[in-house]
Amino acid sequence: MMRLWQQLRETIARIFPERQIYHRTEGRVSYISIGTKLQLAAAASVLIVAMWLLYGTASVFLRGYVISAHDRANAYKVAHYERLLQEARSREVSARNLLQTRTVEFQQLAANLERRHSTLKQLLDHTSETAIADANSGRVMMASVAGDATPRQSRVLSEAGEAPARDFASNGVNARLTALEAEQDRLMAVAETKAEARIETVREAVRLTGLRLSDLNGGEELELGGPYIEMANEGLFGSTDSMFNDRVARVAARIAEAEEMELTLASAPIGNPVGAKTRRTSSFGSRVDPFTRHAAYHTGLDMAAYYRAPVVSTAAGTVSFAGWKGGYGRVVEVDHGHGFKTRYAHLSQITVKKGAKVVTGDSIGLMGSTGRSSGTHLHYEVWFKGKVYDPSKFLKAGEYVQQS
Repeated sequence: MMRLWQQLRETIARIFPERQIYHRTEGRVSYISIGTKLQLAAAASVLIVAMWLLYGTASVFLRGYVISAHDRANAYKVAHYERLLQEARSREVSARNLLQTRTVEFQQLAANLERRHSTLKQLLDHTSETAIADANSGRVMMASVAGDATPRQSRVLSEAGEAPARDFASNGVNARLTALEAEQDRLMAVAETKAEARIETVREAVRLTGLRLSDLNGGEELELGGPYIEMANEGLFGSTDSMFNDRVARVAARIAEAEEMELTLASAPIGNPVGAKTRRTSSFGSRVDPFTRHAAYHTGLDMAAYYRAPVVSTAAGTVSFAGWKGGYGRVVEVDHGHGFKTRYAHLSQITVKKGAKVVTGDSIGLMGSTGRSSGTHLHYEVWFKGKVYDPSKFLKAGEYVQQS
């Protein structure tokens, strides 16, 4: 052991022998002696510094590698989370698009339902109207049959208005739509029934006048017309919507027919020609003439009231004659169109001029006894296409259409 130590000391002394550093200044020479121990300490210091530098360099490189690996891991995680976020955003966009699509479809569905209800409302509104003019509003309501004791109630009021509200909250949307379509079908049936009732009413009124419906329209098909009913758009309800449109078209056609018939009947003189209470003094047809006491044919209806009682037009039209005409005395004739003409005779005064436009109830003169007359009364005639008809039948038809 001592030998090894001795060898180590010799090796160290050989590597680090004592060294002297000479220094000469101003002719004087001096030196510094550096022993083995000092050299060994310096070498150790250098070695430590070198090792420290080596360690530091290695640490820097290793740390950079670790940091790089950590950064790569973080980058992977960030990319993973970004991918998840992108997928979430994609799902959100898809959900938004789906919601928007469903919203648009629902809005279209709601709009179509509104259009269908609007169509039904138009149908019901038109089936609740007539075109027969009166003195004030230009319209009167008609009963369903000639023998009705009470006015006909609108089925729109009795069915649609009194139908109990249904609670569909617990059912799904499909159930509600099904119930709504069923209600629309019911209202459509109401409209169709009322249109048919209007047509039958006109036919009955025409029958009461002694004419035929074919006489009024000249034997031709009724001209087309009537309300404009907008159809719901196709494609939202499929075949159901197509059937709805077909049915609307059918009902609208019946309404158009009813309105055309009512407009034709509106020209018929079915109003009362005297604006006061009257009594009938002579009927239409064969009678004993009050002057000759012989059988004669009476072409009108005599209606008596007080002197200068108001005489009014029995339908809208144009005054075609106003003046004196032989045995009729002072007379007014009104052309109502569609072949109808009325004559009002024995007037004490004429209150209109030829060419004047009149409506039902407009004053045309005052009751009197001019011409071939035995007393104060109105001689009233109804003509259709050049042929005289019994005015009492037209008065009966007028009473019928005003029952409601």
